Amino acid sequence: MSRKIKIFFTLSIMLNILLLGVISGMVINKLQYTSWKYANEEFSPESRHLVARSFQKAHKDIKPTFEQSKKARKNIRSILAAEEFDLKAFEKAMRNMQSTHKKMMERKIEIMIELAQELPLEERVKLSEKFMKSFARQKHSKNNR
Repeated sequence: MSRKIKIFFTLSIMLNILLLGVISGMVINKLQYTSWKYANEEFSPESRHLVARSFQKAHKDIKPTFEQSKKARKNIRSILAAEEFDLKAFEKAMRNMQSTHKKMMERKIEIMIELAQELPLEERVKLSEKFMKSFARQKHSKNNR
């Protein structure tokens, strides 16, 4: 190979490695930023325990509904990928997905209400800030898709 081609391949590999590093860093940063683990560090030990226990319970409660949501999304994909589009099946699948998302949101709201009743004022303010930021990030990420 000529010297120019070797230089080109070397630069190409270096740029790909750099791009991979940047993307990995962005993903890791987003995962850390959205984690409630870091929000818990701001709470008192008692409140931290209460929040953790509530989230664990909520996770167990929501998991079957989350699985239903995954099935609903797969069903929607299969309907859209079908040779012939079935409007009634698509509407039914979309309503099913909407229903499962509504159930998950209702459970999250119940958990927030329970926590708000049990946490002291300062902790409620911290929790509300984290909760509202998570909604803002979800809305922002959905708008950028």
